[in-house]
Formats: sequence, structure tokens, C-alpha cells
Amino acid sequence: MGDPTSYLFGHPTTLGVGATRLSDIETPMCMLTIRSRHGSGEIRIGGPDLSGGRYVSFIMAGEAKHFGPYHEGRGLRPCDIYVIGQAGEQVVWDGLAA
Repeated sequence: MGDPTSYLFGHPTTLGVGATRLSDIETPMCMLTIRSRHGSGEIRIGGPDLSGGRYVSFIMAGEAKHFGPYHEGRGLRPCDIYVIGQAGEQVVWDGLAA
């Protein structure tokens, strides 16, 4: 096995108008954290139908939501997660590859 830090992923995501894909990364994550970076409004987390008001969870300014741990190979893929909030706000996500 290589250096465990080589399995870490993540970066900031700027919210657009409507639902914004968290990332284009397709690697499953056995642990994933999404943190609110700026702003004071609610940021909702869900799937591609998020714009229709369907969401799994939400965070407020300065909060974080943790997902996992998941079994190897069965984690969440950042490309399947969407966030919605005020356009221009940012979330920061990080994950450990499954």
C-alpha cells in the first residue's frame, strides 16, 4: 500500500444557481465530510433532484455534515452528491477513498 494521504480527496465547491454537483470525482468515498465555508444561509445536500426540494440533509454556516464510514468499495461518490444554497457561497468537502 502507498502513503495513506494519497487516498484523500477534496476541494472547495462554489454554489451556482440551482443544484450544484459537489465534484466530478467518481471514486467512492468510505468517509465524506461537507463543510459550510461562507454565508449564513442553509445549504441543502441531496441528489440531482435537489432543486425540486428533495434533500437528505442540510448545514448552516460553520457547520459540517459527515457521511460514513462505509465498507470498502461501497461509499458515496462525490459526483452523485448535489448542494444548493445561495449562489456564490462555498462548501468544502473532503473524503477518504474507499
